Amino acid sequence: MILLMEESAWRNSYLSVARHYGGISFQGNEYNIVNKFGQTLFESSIPPGEPADLVVDWLILYYKNMGRDKFIEHLKTIPESAEKKDVIKSFKEVTKRPEKKKKEELKQLQFMFV
Repeated sequence: MILLMEESAWRNSYLSVARHYGGISFQGNEYNIVNKFGQTLFESSIPPGEPADLVVDWLILYYKNMGRDKFIEHLKTIPESAEKKDVIKSFKEVTKRPEKKKKEELKQLQFMFV
């Protein structure tokens, strides 16, 4: 399954019609053009020379949260044969927030600042 296509891969192919519509449907998946911050063409324009990647729509949120470079770096660690649920699980593990502090620790901090 294709998860991301860099502009150099789609710009001069039959997928280039995506630039007119902001995205494309390909092999049963919806792809949107996003800038380096993960904003689609519906949210922001992309100036010439800036990266314009086609990203499968269910991964755009992770693209926004991680940034382009970290997102692409993490994609390289995912096997090509991975299913959608495994890909999402992998991204969830990478973008986990640190565990919240325990109530006792918070209470101690509150007393320190009173």
